[in-house]
Amino acid sequence: GSPSAEERVATARDRGCAGVLIDTWEKRGGNLLAHMSLSELQRLRSETRAAGMFLALAGSLRLEDLGIVSEVQPEIVAVRGGVCRGGERTGAIDEGLVRSWKEKLTECSRRSEAGAVVR
Repeated sequence: GSPSAEERVATARDRGCAGVLIDTWEKRGGNLLAHMSLSELQRLRSETRAAGMFLALAGSLRLEDLGIVSEVQPEIVAVRGGVCRGGERTGAIDEGLVRSWKEKLTECSRRSEAGAVVR
């Protein structure tokens, strides 16, 4: 029953917010990419850019989702469960997973800057 993502971006713009975080509320209903298509996320990216706001994406994202997420070119990719042992957001942070995310984010950033698509 929440407002649409477009309505939230418009409200953030109208209130002078610096950026917008798109996340999932219900963690058992699938991750962000199960709820929003690449084209929907890219449209939001265009709207936030036009408004001079940053875009942060979250929502049970997995390392293998970064190829798609990087196509949107958000300024921030927020993770919790993805860097915790067992993929559980209440688990201990795993240093190896943090390193893996950092490496993949760096790779995606480089490819995005070069105009390549990462899958």
